Amino acid sequence: MIPRITLDIAPRDIISGLISCVSPKAPRYDQVERLWCGEQGFAHISVRSTLDAYLATRGWPQGSEVLISAVTIPHMAEIIQAWGLIPVPVDLDLDSMSPLIEQLTARSSARTRAFLVAHLFGGFIDLDPIAELCSARGWALIEDCAQSYDGSGYRGHPQADLSLFSFGSIKSATALGGALSTLRSPQLKAEMCAYRDLLPQQPQARYALKLLKSLLLKLLSQPKIYGRAWSLAVRLGLDFDQMLNQSVRGFSGGDLLSQIRQRPSRALIQMLTRRISQAHPARYQRRGEMVRVLCDNLPEQVWALGRQARAHSGWIIPVRVQDPTALTAHLRAKGYDVTHKSSSMSAIQPTAGFQEAARANEVFRDILYLPIYPPLGVEGYGELSALIRRYYDDQREEERERHA
Repeated sequence: MIPRITLDIAPRDIISGLISCVSPKAPRYDQVERLWCGEQGFAHISVRSTLDAYLATRGWPQGSEVLISAVTIPHMAEIIQAWGLIPVPVDLDLDSMSPLIEQLTARSSARTRAFLVAHLFGGFIDLDPIAELCSARGWALIEDCAQSYDGSGYRGHPQADLSLFSFGSIKSATALGGALSTLRSPQLKAEMCAYRDLLPQQPQARYALKLLKSLLLKLLSQPKIYGRAWSLAVRLGLDFDQMLNQSVRGFSGGDLLSQIRQRPSRALIQMLTRRISQAHPARYQRRGEMVRVLCDNLPEQVWALGRQARAHSGWIIPVRVQDPTALTAHLRAKGYDVTHKSSSMSAIQPTAGFQEAARANEVFRDILYLPIYPPLGVEGYGELSALIRRYYDDQREEERERHA
């Protein structure tokens, strides 16, 4: 079975990380930060932690509003609320996954302080008009690139106050945790560093455990082994979807703030340094070509979200379908592990007195996640799209026969 989650890291990198875990030396954040983007670089344990540090230093009044992309990780809204601020979701154009400019204006107020905009599902949106609007209104622009690192030299939009990049377990060039960000204000960076350096350090043992689990997941991602594990879970009545999602989730259960308010261990900083030093943009360009071939050949009943994004590194392929449960069963029977259960992404729900994002809410009712498996290559994704087309052709033929 073709797995839907394959960690983008080699076993030798994981072993190197385990060796780093036994070093007693203190982490050198400045080294990886300079490697990332000179004096503007900032390293932390996660994107969530970086957002928390950023809001800690801004000092915005309680009740201030932060506009936020209506589809993102719910933890981002929770962190905003933890600082007494109000997240206001802005709906999206589902073809490009770009925020609707007219809603940015309509949903803002005199209390608006910032816009947290997310590049979603491996794509990049055009930030120029958004940056111009934020500049004109005096809003801070926070750019969430957690899902869109592509190994290139892109370190964020030049007009963004803060650009966030994640190297969590399922991300491109994963370091099995950690975040690198770009900060345009030296003063703000100094304050965020001071805030970070007061936090307790991530235990080396905890990161070592994550590395060991990742070695197991690398073994599991071999199609033959993956298929057997999936079949065994079904026979035992276990929820394989839940088990898989839980195994790669960075933060789950317990108090979110206590989990994110840690600073990175030396082993994690070493891994971040190693991974960005090995950047191979051509690899992610090839993945993008696979995604493009698939999207361009899907039938009309299947609509790929973000297919018109400015670029695509192939991080994940979310599609809208009429009956996700039926198509999931069909593709799994053909050897592709797909899921229609929600990932860590969801539509952000507004607080009382604010409008919901109708399009974002609608899309999660009929979404399906297709697997990214680079060994399939461009030809393999052409075959997957053909398989999906045949499924819907057969459905139409059966419908005709029933009405004949």
